[in-house]
Order: sequence, then C-alpha cells, then structure tokens
Amino acid sequence: MGWHAGRQGLAVLLFSAILTLWSTSAHADPAADARTVYCVRPENHKPLVDAAVALGLARKGGSDGALVPSSGAEVTVEQWKGTGAFQQACAALVAARKLPRTSPSKPWWETLWDKAGGILAVVVGALLTLWATLVTGRKTVVHQMSSGMFTAASDYYHACRDCLDAWEENRDADVAQEAMASRSKKLQAVLQQNRRRHPGWSLLGAAGADVRKLDEQIAKRRNTEIQESRDALDGIYDRLLTLSNALEHPWRNWRRVRAP
Repeated sequence: MGWHAGRQGLAVLLFSAILTLWSTSAHADPAADARTVYCVRPENHKPLVDAAVALGLARKGGSDGALVPSSGAEVTVEQWKGTGAFQQACAALVAARKLPRTSPSKPWWETLWDKAGGILAVVVGALLTLWATLVTGRKTVVHQMSSGMFTAASDYYHACRDCLDAWEENRDADVAQEAMASRSKKLQAVLQQNRRRHPGWSLLGAAGADVRKLDEQIAKRRNTEIQESRDALDGIYDRLLTLSNALEHPWRNWRRVRAP
C-alpha cells in the first residue's frame, strides 16, 4: 500500500516538473531577453533612463543610471528591469538605435552658398555657350569675307590676263574686256564692303585705286604698256591676297594693311 502511494507521489512530481518546463519554454522570448541584456549594460543605463523619461515612464534619479518610476521610489536599472515599463523603454531604445542617423542640418550660409554655386554654374554655362556661339558665328563671317575677297581677286586677275593676252596677240579683246569690267565691278564692291567693316585698313582704299588705274590703262590698249600692265596686275593681286589673309586673321595681320 505504501509503495503504491509512493508511486503516485512520484508521478505527480514528474508531471509538475514537465508542466513547469513546458510553461517556461512556451513563455520564453529570446528577443526580449536580448533587449534586456543590452539595456542592463552599464554604458546603456543613461540612454535607457533618457528613453524612459521621454516616454513618460519615469523621472531622472539623483545619479546616472537611477530613475524614479511613475509610481514608486527611486531605483537603479538593475532593480527596474523586471517591470513592464522597463521592457517598454528598453524596446524603444533598441528600436531608436536601429533608425538611420540623420545628418546635421547645414548652417544657412552653407545652404545659400550651395544654391548660389548651382545658379552660378548655370549662368557660367550659359555664358560659355553664348561665347562659343558668338565666336563660331564670327569665324564663319570672317571666313566668308576672306573667301569673297580671294574669289573676287582671282576672277579679276584671270580676266585681266585674258584681256592682256588677247591684246598682245592682236585678237579681238572686246569680249575679254567686258569680262574684265564685270570682274572689276565685283571686286570694287567687295573692297567697298570691307572698307565699311575696317575703316582703318588703308590697303583697302589703295587697292581700289590701283584697280581703277589699271582698268584705265588696259582700256587705252597701248601695246608698249602690256608688260607694265602685267607687272601692275601682279602687284595688285599680291596686295589683294594679303587683304584676304588679313580678313581671315585680322589680329595677326592688321599691321600689314593699315597706314604706316
């Protein structure tokens, strides 16, 4: 009989132990335990108290790491850790530590400088674009003026040579002289146009006067002056080529086309 009662008592004890172990494992929360371990570290006491104060769960105590709960006397973190308020403050502290840190705001003058720098970059970019456009446009214009002078000079030169050759060979020079007059008129127009653009270039006026003089000399048809006319034509052509080059590179050649 006694042995039977002992067996029943042993069974009850085993059942109680199993029930206790099951209850403990069922209610265990590793995450909460990890937070508790983190928050009770000495270096985290003050941040934990600050979190509790921020949440209205306690007031700061008389020393670092001490606090006064909403209901109760002053306690340390170690004494407070078994309460629900501790768990709430600890969870908030851990969550706050996981949040991304916000960069400190810049002083107003740095913000203003950054904005001004952006605006300045846009303005400088626009000015550079405008400058590049103007330079490109100017290069196009001067190239056209230089090419126009070269073409007019070459056409006039060859027309004069044809006229002088016909005159020397006793051929009918009327057609050649008409072509020469037409080329001379176009050349004078180009010279006049460039005189308006470059009033200080004396070589433009001198070249125009030389062309008119040569035209008059060829019109007289004096056989004795054929070589003289050819020499004059060569000199005029050289000066016209100098002008064409100066129009292409005015800053490089301006001394050669101005009055001494």
